[in-house]
Amino acid sequence: MFSLSGNRVTAQSTAPSASGVVTTASSYVCPKCGRIHATSQPAATTTTTTSAPQAATATPVRSVAQVAYQKASGGVQNVLSMLNNQRSRQGLRTLRYDATLQSVAERRARQMASMGLKSHPPGSFAPGRYEGVGWSSSFSPRGVSACYTSDPRMTAAGAAMVTGRDGVYFAVVYR
Repeated sequence: MFSLSGNRVTAQSTAPSASGVVTTASSYVCPKCGRIHATSQPAATTTTTTSAPQAATATPVRSVAQVAYQKASGGVQNVLSMLNNQRSRQGLRTLRYDATLQSVAERRARQMASMGLKSHPPGSFAPGRYEGVGWSSSFSPRGVSACYTSDPRMTAAGAAMVTGRDGVYFAVVYR
């Protein structure tokens, strides 16, 4: 029989003897292997108490995304530079940085990471008119190629990269 108090386990076992009479033998949880062992010489009633192994606690995805969220030095500029290089090769105007769109992109990327969602999260990306999202297993501005748009009407953008439990989530919001 086990009784649990906090992180302490108390183990006791009872076993029938050859005569059919139940005798009590003491058991303990081995700190080396975590198994229950009987003592070599059964006593009438003995109880041994030891610390139980600590159970791992799961961290909600929401916390992972918030804790792991980090702005890489120049990360947003690197993303916008890469997008502008692609646009330039196609003869399109460069995108200018927009702080409002940046804020929306950060919120959207955090939402994707917290949900483990590798597609557009629910809800609005206003005041943006177009949103590109993506996911990559590594932290690289190249991963945002899925967020690229060749729409010539887009003139401004905000970009964000957020680390989640299974990779990096990207969001680029255009106007």
